[in-house]
Amino acid sequence: ETDKYLQLVADYCQQALAKSRECFQTTLEDDEVIHPLADYMNLVQELVRVDQLSFEDAIEIEQAELKQDLDTSLVQLKKSIEIFSQCLDNQQASFPLNARDLNEAVERLKSLADISRDVIKQVERAHKQASTLIDSHRTNKASKNSAKDISNLTKKIDVSRENTTAQLKQVSYFYQQAVWLTERFPDAELHDVEGLVKLVGLEEIEANDWSLTPGRYVGIAPEEVDESFDFEETMLEIHVELDSLDTEAKELAETIKQNFERLVR
Repeated sequence: ETDKYLQLVADYCQQALAKSRECFQTTLEDDEVIHPLADYMNLVQELVRVDQLSFEDAIEIEQAELKQDLDTSLVQLKKSIEIFSQCLDNQQASFPLNARDLNEAVERLKSLADISRDVIKQVERAHKQASTLIDSHRTNKASKNSAKDISNLTKKIDVSRENTTAQLKQVSYFYQQAVWLTERFPDAELHDVEGLVKLVGLEEIEANDWSLTPGRYVGIAPEEVDESFDFEETMLEIHVELDSLDTEAKELAETIKQNFERLVR
């Protein structure tokens, strides 16, 4: 069913483009319009502004270095977002109307998927640095006046980061689905694929005692290497999650301590 196959590949390509667009603007179920990447940038920049007010009377080398690192990451993130946007525009303008050109289209989409992964790295790096800066507020007496602002921002940044990276990952996901198909069936025709497909006649089925068990025919597929796996990105995600859990644990411990002190008074 060649036409259905081509349509499926086309759908995956269109989904990759759609998910890319939603990284810049998407509408939620309650009709609220959000801009994931821009919203995340604004929240982190707001943190920098609040931080500047908090430490203007306390010159701390460590805080200054943290701010500088975060500022640098935000500049890099902004550039990556601009590249992502430009690549998306180019892809949408050149996406083929002829379904037979889909192999070429999938190949072109690789650049979009690669850039989306780069943006994820930048988002995770900025989030890690923002988390470190937030922790510095909790250990510096000069930050007491802005503790509430920082706490509210922390929650917003955490949610925004999670939503933004989830949206970006969808771009690579749908691209990989298209790649999986076109690598195995580049000519849009059914043929033998080790571990997946085997075309057989009645004679071969009869030789196998009329068994239709797939394993008797298709064999075992060679172990695949996930080329899309990014060790650095994964480690950044784990680090950010650990920082978040550590911060939450400290807050819970402080709450328990205060409640206990009230009970024993």
